[in-house]
Amino acid sequence: MKIVAALLLIIGLADRKATAQVVENPKVVCDLLDRIGGVGTAERILTVIDPAVASAGKEAFVLMAQDGKPCIKGSNVSALTTGVNWYLNHVAHVNIAWNNLTTDLSKVELPAPTKQEKHTTAVGYRYYLNYCTFSYSMSTWTWERWQKEIDWMALHGINMPLQMVGLDVVWKNLLTKDLGYTDDEANAFIAGPCFQAWWGMNNLEGWGGKNPDWWYKRQEDLAKKILARERELGMEPVLPGYAGMVPSDIAKKGFAANNQGNWCGFTRPYILDPNTQAFSDISEKYYARLEELMGISTYYSMDPFHEGANTSGIDVASAYKRIGDAMLKTNSKAKWVIQFWQWSGSQYHVLSQVAKGKLIVLDLFSDAHTHFGEYDGHDAVYCMLPNFGGRTGLFGRLTKVMKDFYTQKSSFANVKGIGATPEAIEQVPVLYDALFELPWRSSAPSAQTWLKDYTVARYGTTDEMAQKAWEQVRNSALNCETALQGPHEAVFCARPSLTVDRVSSWGGTGIFYDPQMMVGAAHNLLSAQLTGNNYNYDLTDFTRQALTDYGLSLLAAINEAANNPNNKEAYANRRDNYLQLMLDLDELLSTNENFMLGRWTNMARSIADEAEGATEKDRKWLELNNARTLITTWGDENNSETCGLRDYSYREWGGMMKDFYYPRWKAFFDNRDKGKALPNWFTNDWKWAHNAALSYSNKPVGNTAETATRLLGKYFTSLEKADGKPYYIYRHMATDATSSLVFSAIRGEKFTLPLTALTDGTSVTLGIDLNNDGTLADSETTGAPDMDIPETAICGKVKAVLTFSDGTQLTFSVILKDNITEARTVTVKSADTKQGSVKITGSTVLSVTNAKEVTMRAIPANGCEFLNWTDASGRVVSTENPYTYYGAAPETFTAHFFADKWGTPQENMADYNDMKSYGQYLRSLTVSQNGGKEKNLYATSDCPESLCQTTQTVQAPQGSRFKLHWLSAGGLNYCRLSAYIDLDGDGNFKGKEEVLEIYGTKGSAGNNALNDHTLTVTLPYNMPLGITRIRLRFDSSWASGWDSQTDGMPAKSETKRMVYDIPVMVTDKAAEACTVTVKSANQKQGTADANGQPDTYTYRAGEEIVLRAYPADGFAVDYWTDAYNRHVPQTWMDGNFLRFYAPESGTYTVHFKPYTPDGINTPANDDNKQPSAVYDLQGRRIDNGHWQHLPSRILIVDKHKRISK
Repeated sequence: MKIVAALLLIIGLADRKATAQVVENPKVVCDLLDRIGGVGTAERILTVIDPAVASAGKEAFVLMAQDGKPCIKGSNVSALTTGVNWYLNHVAHVNIAWNNLTTDLSKVELPAPTKQEKHTTAVGYRYYLNYCTFSYSMSTWTWERWQKEIDWMALHGINMPLQMVGLDVVWKNLLTKDLGYTDDEANAFIAGPCFQAWWGMNNLEGWGGKNPDWWYKRQEDLAKKILARERELGMEPVLPGYAGMVPSDIAKKGFAANNQGNWCGFTRPYILDPNTQAFSDISEKYYARLEELMGISTYYSMDPFHEGANTSGIDVASAYKRIGDAMLKTNSKAKWVIQFWQWSGSQYHVLSQVAKGKLIVLDLFSDAHTHFGEYDGHDAVYCMLPNFGGRTGLFGRLTKVMKDFYTQKSSFANVKGIGATPEAIEQVPVLYDALFELPWRSSAPSAQTWLKDYTVARYGTTDEMAQKAWEQVRNSALNCETALQGPHEAVFCARPSLTVDRVSSWGGTGIFYDPQMMVGAAHNLLSAQLTGNNYNYDLTDFTRQALTDYGLSLLAAINEAANNPNNKEAYANRRDNYLQLMLDLDELLSTNENFMLGRWTNMARSIADEAEGATEKDRKWLELNNARTLITTWGDENNSETCGLRDYSYREWGGMMKDFYYPRWKAFFDNRDKGKALPNWFTNDWKWAHNAALSYSNKPVGNTAETATRLLGKYFTSLEKADGKPYYIYRHMATDATSSLVFSAIRGEKFTLPLTALTDGTSVTLGIDLNNDGTLADSETTGAPDMDIPETAICGKVKAVLTFSDGTQLTFSVILKDNITEARTVTVKSADTKQGSVKITGSTVLSVTNAKEVTMRAIPANGCEFLNWTDASGRVVSTENPYTYYGAAPETFTAHFFADKWGTPQENMADYNDMKSYGQYLRSLTVSQNGGKEKNLYATSDCPESLCQTTQTVQAPQGSRFKLHWLSAGGLNYCRLSAYIDLDGDGNFKGKEEVLEIYGTKGSAGNNALNDHTLTVTLPYNMPLGITRIRLRFDSSWASGWDSQTDGMPAKSETKRMVYDIPVMVTDKAAEACTVTVKSANQKQGTADANGQPDTYTYRAGEEIVLRAYPADGFAVDYWTDAYNRHVPQTWMDGNFLRFYAPESGTYTVHFKPYTPDGINTPANDDNKQPSAVYDLQGRRIDNGHWQHLPSRILIVDKHKRISK
């Protein structure tokens, strides 16, 4: 009986203990609910902390209904607040985000869940923030903004946020109270508000200061508030630990320390050797001062020897142990949180010097590439780093992260957490909503399904157009598949140039997705016609991104026009629209506070309102020396220009577009167009950053939807593609969409282009190359977007051009077809069955009789490649493979091949994964020639499985020039280019004479020009006709084996990186119309004309060109030169005439020489000798059989000045 009673007593006590742990409507959570939703929100939602909700020790939350209200239970505070956010998003359809951190829920229905729902997590570490975030985003925050962020953290389940606010106070006390520094000496070391991240990371001293006394009091108060709120909401802050940093002048206080070298031109703090007694003494004092302000934590962040610090003379392995020991002396249960970022070999020593369970490695850039297998089993956190520098842009790896987290977690047992480590926040909130839900799910959700549900929460309603818009963004801007560091950059924010390829020194402007999708997303979201803060924010962002992408193309079009002296009107039109676009963007951005410079600057100034004794001078210091400097020059002239920090933190914001970026571009164009020197950009930027006369409002102006409607209509016009989807025409430029935009037209019927009606008074003309001769005759052009297609038009794919009166031009393709009503026979064969075979799609035989379109494919044999198709008459009809015949007449087609004499380098796949993750491959490769637009040769959306790739064939005449332009996947800056051309077609790439370009510094990651590069190729006039090859090698800049003569990688050596072969078909004349200009090098020595044509004249493809020289008395023709100042072939010259078929458009110049005539020779008995060729005075050839019948008064003089008749 006693035993039973004892058991009952124990059970009762245990029950009372468990009951005591259950807390209904905990005040900390109720306060949070009232802060985010307004007073009274907590009364509408029941919340319970109940440890029994946990499953086998794993945190969990439950959504359920109780007393007709929503009820959320959590195993602890963090699980409970996570459950609150889950309920708001998935049941109540309320999305709390950075643009909408508080909202009035009083009029929003908060329904009770219809079924119970439980979520559990096995992920104990839910980390947040990066040191850089405290400067690029948080350095201008007041407590009002901070407490909203902490609520956001709680809602997203974050339980270990980095916390460095107040680190300056810790150091001020340490230096002045423990190490003998004066206040002024301490201030010379501690950085100003916007630069404390890099000071705290041991990168710089003092920049942005000096800090006034009130600053430290304010920071102390703010730090205490932040820490108290984080801890009461169930978070364990990650505090800045000690790794040996000391001021660079520490020697004057009697301590020896190691010089860390410089960082981007800044003097770095020194570092104590952790193996010394000085380190032990100062670390103990540091941790005491840290505890004095921030208390003790379980987690301490330390990143010794960060970004190339000098470790000379230090036993690094032992140093890591000493650093860890110093931390454990403060708290024996503490864990060291370390970032994996650009580790050198010595930094891996930390893994062997710190005990398991005492080290947590932040795999800082997991969304790009992971390294969990390198951590020797230490706990690690899967981290997403989607933003660098706070640079504006819609960017992410949404789908990848939602799958990859689970893949990595199942592959590596040491993956114990998830985290976000952005350098800046308050952009692309969808990424963070998705990321922090993942640990509470048992498996990867469908990204498409999740995003559809997200739009319902985001806008509070189900809208098909909004869901369609987000799906387009998911597959474009949020689908980066390379290691690109943050969004591709906005050209408007770059130092002005017609060839901008980056804004920041480490960025790039190349777009990794189809920009059409972003324009479509903006249009679709606009058409949803929703309301609310979230909708306005997203509509602003989508429209901004679409217009920013458009700006990149418009700038390229300006550059194209600037390089064409006959295109001055187009240049001026495009330039003016580019400048206006920046002002229009400023107007759009100013409709939403979150995209306004004034929000940033006014928050910075408001810091002074939190302190006693602050003055207007202090407000200016906060705004000018810190907030504005950070987002422009970053540092002084050396840091900014020589070391490249300028514009690293650019912001595409309202107010800044108008007052900072627009004036830069306006000055650039004004000076360029007048031939004047450009301004000193650093001086320009510094003056703006420190101009106190400029002030910026944080109050939005205008209506986002109305502005977006006007701007999208102004810069884009749509037409409906054959598949029913819209295609958006970029206004004010010429676009070549021949490969992507294809329509069909029936011969003998009217073709109408499905163009959206133009409401701005712009007129259009449509031209279709009906005979496929490369030109658009008057008979092939109409003044409307439709045309009657004659039955005599060629059958097949031809070029079409839609031209707007505002300078817009769209080139696309039209397939001219027959309305096939009767069966006909189509046969296909190979010109050489040893070189390749052929087949008809859908058939097992090589001849079909039907009334359908017939598609045929050529299959090259091993060692051979496809060349072209010819018809029964031997005419080349296409170089496409496969090729489709649309005609009604019977026909026979022959496939031609050529032997591959060049082979391919042996592939070594050892570095394939690194190459893929860093984006060291081409996304696209185009060719432009004869003044035309870029034509696609090669494109891919993912890294190829084979290192050696062959592109489509370039057809180029002898003597012509063409340009190859490529965009990489973002990582070719780690490579060197070796480009070759086989000039004699012998299958080899020999020495310097066949090198096109060697580019890139060895052992460098700074070869950024290779990510967006143009290679110019000029063919000699004597180049053999037929097929040859260009080879592009992109070898690691750290590779060995460079040729001592060329400095390039030998063309045929083994490769670990991508190699691209470009077949070139060398012809004897251009396949399209050419515009030729003739002139004299010296008008006093003689003149020249086009033999009856205007001096500048467009000749049809295949038309012989005759130019004529008129030497002045005492002069004779010496030679002719082409547009590149090369002598033209001697075979073109015939006395004073130049007869040739143009290789391309260009100018031909005749050069004269002094000459004394010796009379005309009249050879005897030559009366009836027939000259080799006879021409009339217009240069027209006269048939040799008729020259004898010319009137007797006509003398025929041959090119040797001999009288033939």
